Amino acid sequence: MDGDLAPLPELSRLAQAYEADLYVDDAHGTGVMGPRGQGTAEHFGLEASIPFQMGTLGKAFGSSGAYLAGSSTVIQYLMNSSRSFIFTTAPPPGSAAAATAALRIVQREPERRARLWANRERLFTGLTGLGFTLSSTVSPILPILVGNADRALSFAEHLFREGIYAPAIRPPTVPDATSRIRVTVTSEHQPCQIDQALAAFQRAGQSAGLI
Repeated sequence: MDGDLAPLPELSRLAQAYEADLYVDDAHGTGVMGPRGQGTAEHFGLEASIPFQMGTLGKAFGSSGAYLAGSSTVIQYLMNSSRSFIFTTAPPPGSAAAATAALRIVQREPERRARLWANRERLFTGLTGLGFTLSSTVSPILPILVGNADRALSFAEHLFREGIYAPAIRPPTVPDATSRIRVTVTSEHQPCQIDQALAAFQRAGQSAGLI
């Protein structure tokens, strides 16, 4: 929700010290984090230290479903003991083909990640420069902190009138007094589109009394 990063090096050291198994649910890291887009474990250089990793095929990969990667022992154990897996069905061929194609794109086109991070920096710098308060995000997810739920709703309404659909996120999804507008960018956004969005955020923020 905050675009922050789990302290994996510290968690990995604790897991090893206490002989625990550590796994990473890397829904927002898959395809985005790390030099090759292999996720948060690669970002920290901990691929060999994390025994198994989960991720989604429905965000950066643009398909549906999810995955769990680990040793054959872990995979066989879960296949035969995980009730939610036993009573599910295989992904449709179209979804599997889309995920496979997306994986190849992640591997072959690192320039997409470079554009993503450049776009993220442009939007982050623009929003903070306008005076908005953002969380300590280190990902393309940018939460604009508003606080009061009613003010967040008002901000979302002003944004909608400016042509930006960004619903307010309020309790119980987030703790009290931490309502926010949560946005992200993609690798395919053009700089002019980000600048147009920033202009809309400025007008909406001023109308809502946030900046």
